[in-house]
Amino acid sequence: MLPRHTVAQIYSSLSLMPSITALLAHFLHSLILVWEGFMQIAVTFIALVAGLILSLAVALVAEELIFGQVIKLFFRRSVAQTAVVRSGMKR
Repeated sequence: MLPRHTVAQIYSSLSLMPSITALLAHFLHSLILVWEGFMQIAVTFIALVAGLILSLAVALVAEELIFGQVIKLFFRRSVAQTAVVRSGMKR
């Protein structure tokens, strides 16, 4: 059996040396922190885009309810297209 001070010295030297498990745990913890930061930025970006789309949709519905002409502008044919269609119909 080893003397008492030798066992204490062995334990103290082992605790000072980082083990592979401790290094791996530290690396994984750092990786998780980086991943959490990335995911927070991604969720913030998605929420920002969703908020902008919702705001645009609400504004478009409000314009349509107030004036009733906004949606017609998107589907109205131009004067040149109408003239072509009418000239084709006469033939």
